[in-house]
Amino acid sequence: MGIIHDTRIRLRAAGCAAALALLALLSRSYGGVGGVSPHTPPRNWAGAVVTTGGVAGAAGAIHEDKAHSWAAICAESQSRGVINVLVPGEHRVVSPRPPPGMVPVPAGSIELTVPVIRPEMGAPVATVEVSKLWIERREVTGELWDWVRNWATNHGYSDLGPGQHGVGKPGQPAASPDHPVVKVSWYDCIKWCNARSEMEGLIPVYYTNATQYEVYRSGSLRLDETCVDWTSRGYRLPTDAEWEYAARGGLNQRAYPWGDDIDGSRANFWNSGDPFDNGTTPVGYYGGKQVIDGKRVRLRMINRFGMEDVIGNVYEWCFDPAVGDSERVYRPVRGGCWRTAVRSRMACSYRALLPAAGRLEEVGFRCVQSP
Repeated sequence: MGIIHDTRIRLRAAGCAAALALLALLSRSYGGVGGVSPHTPPRNWAGAVVTTGGVAGAAGAIHEDKAHSWAAICAESQSRGVINVLVPGEHRVVSPRPPPGMVPVPAGSIELTVPVIRPEMGAPVATVEVSKLWIERREVTGELWDWVRNWATNHGYSDLGPGQHGVGKPGQPAASPDHPVVKVSWYDCIKWCNARSEMEGLIPVYYTNATQYEVYRSGSLRLDETCVDWTSRGYRLPTDAEWEYAARGGLNQRAYPWGDDIDGSRANFWNSGDPFDNGTTPVGYYGGKQVIDGKRVRLRMINRFGMEDVIGNVYEWCFDPAVGDSERVYRPVRGGCWRTAVRSRMACSYRALLPAAGRLEEVGFRCVQSP
C-alpha cells in the first residue's frame, strides 16, 4: 500500500451531503479542494479505500484513523457530477478488491481476428489494448436475474424480459435456479446491468444517447460507445476484446483456455456426456466434481484468471458496435453453448453475430466492472 501524495480523486456524488461536508473539511484543513473540471484525468476512485489520519469526522461519515470507501460515503447520491478532491499526503489510497463473485483481470493486449467480410482477403489481425477489469467468475444465474429484475420492475424498468432458468428437457426450463439465465436479449442484458448498478447504489453505465444524461431503462436502442460511461464502476457487458482476453486467461495462441483439445470432461456442449445433456448445466458444474458418462471427473475447469464456464454451457453477449440496418441489429456472442456440436465454434477466438432482440435458449451473459 503506497502513499499517494496530492492525488486528485473523482467523487461521483456531487449531491451527497456527507461528501460535501468532507470537501468542506478538507478545504478548511488543507486548502486542497479543486472545482468541477471536465479535464480531470478519467480515473474513477469511487471504490477506493482511504485511511484517514488526523482528519476529524465529516457529517458522521469519516472517523479518524479508520478505513472507508468513498462509494459507501456517497452511496445514496444520484448525481452524476464530478468533484475533485486533493487528498493530503498522509492519506493512503488503496485499490479496491473485486466484489464477491468477481475476479480481477490485469491490463494487457490481445490480437483479435477481425471479422471477415470478403473471405478471399483473409482474416486480418488487430492488436487491442485491454484495461484492467473485474469479471464475474460465473455466468449470471436465473436466480440472480430474477432478484434484480424484481427490483427493476418497480424502479422504472418497464420491459425487461422474464428470462428462463437454463434449459432442461426440450422447451422447458432447468429444474433449479442455479443454471445460467437464458432467453434474454442483448437489450435485456444492457438494461439489467443498469438496474443491478442502481440497486447497489452504483452509477449506471448505459445511457440513451451521447449526452449521458438519461439512464437507459426501456426500449431497444442502438447504443454505441458514446452512450457508455466507461469510468463508472457499474455493471456492464464485456466488450468483444475484453471477453476474449479474459477468457484466455493469459494463455494465448491456443484454441481454449487450457490448450487445444476439448472433450466432455472440460465443457458442456452437444452430447458432452454430462447428466444434463442436452441442456444447460448449473454454473460452476465443471468445478472438479463433474460426472461425465457416469463417472466422476476430478478436473477443475477454471482459467488462469479464475473464471469458470468460459467455454460451452451458454453463449455470452458482448458489447461491440452494432451490425445491420435499422430493422435488424446484430451483436456478438462468445464461448459456444450446450447446443454447439462443431467444436471449433467453442474456441476462444470464435465469435458469432446474433439478433440483438433475440431471446434464445442458447444465450446468457456475465458482467464486468471497471475498478
